[in-house]
Amino acid sequence: MYLLAEPRVARIYTLNRPSASAEPRAREKAAFRERGLPEDALDDPRLVSLAGEVTPDKFGLDDMQYAEVLGTITHVIHNAWTVNFNLALQSFEDHIGSAPTRTRRRRCRRAAACAPARHVERRSRE
Repeated sequence: MYLLAEPRVARIYTLNRPSASAEPRAREKAAFRERGLPEDALDDPRLVSLAGEVTPDKFGLDDMQYAEVLGTITHVIHNAWTVNFNLALQSFEDHIGSAPTRTRRRRCRRAAACAPARHVERRSRE
């Protein structure tokens, strides 16, 4: 929600796992509703909800979508890791240096406006 409130942000892409049951925006609205957040914030025209995966080439997006994303992103926030404050920092080293994480960093470096690469990983709570 913070990014949507920031007027300097021109576009926000969300990459949601594909689902046969609902489109990405409908799933985002359901998640906002469950958490008591204002669903109308998701109607912002700067928000582009895409269905894709983080591991396949081009995130599973078609060529046009991928080119648009790559040509406009400046920051990448990966929002799907689990947070467990009982674990030592060293226990996350395998995740940070993993092939999927390195692949995401390489993709970020390919983005026209994303140099130097800015890639942030955020983990969700267990």
